[in-house]
Amino acid sequence: GLLVAAAGEGGSMDDLAALAALFDEVMIRAQAHLGMPAVDEVTVSDPRVGRVVIRPVGETMGTRMFLATTVPPGKSWRRVTNQLCT
Repeated sequence: GLLVAAAGEGGSMDDLAALAALFDEVMIRAQAHLGMPAVDEVTVSDPRVGRVVIRPVGETMGTRMFLATTVPPGKSWRRVTNQLCT
């Protein structure tokens, strides 16, 4: 996959890109082992640091593109990323 956009504070672009690269692996395992065929985000959360949310935003020429968002503790992200990813 290709990281096409990143938002928020904290985390380098390289770190966010590495997390985005894991999205497909997490999705495959969720489908195979958990019966979740339509995974639309992967979130890594720490109560002190906040969240990193990876969402797919599309595919072009066989390459998946992702939005990576860093979210401070106690802040909302779902509505904004829904608008960007649909």
